[in-house]
Amino acid sequence: MPGMTTDKTLRQIIDAIGAMPITQIGQSFTVTLYMPWGAAVGEIRPRWYFDQKVAGHLRSFDSPETAALADLGEEINPKESDHAAASEDFVVLSGGVLCLVNGKVYEHTTLRLRLADVSAWTYGSGELKSGH
Repeated sequence: MPGMTTDKTLRQIIDAIGAMPITQIGQSFTVTLYMPWGAAVGEIRPRWYFDQKVAGHLRSFDSPETAALADLGEEINPKESDHAAASEDFVVLSGGVLCLVNGKVYEHTTLRLRLADVSAWTYGSGELKSGH
């Protein structure tokens, strides 16, 4: 993608994990991603993993008023026949994702982040040191 400044090694890791079949989660790779607004720590997952989770929540709507949401869940739910390519724009983290924003830590089951926002990264989760 023109103008993409994502680190080549990070992109290769995301692509390798993103190439996993839809029926297989595989090994995880924990990273800390730094963005201008904060940081996020979690395990890189394939793009389809986020879509699958969102689709599952949308399909749980069963009233006539929210039938369009259930239909959308069926539409976006990844199928085995779908190509499981990595996203050019996003990285998906899961595994008890910790996200630091404005000095507050939020925990998410799954989080999708724009790759263009990543200014630095490292493998692993790091350690918080206080009193320095």
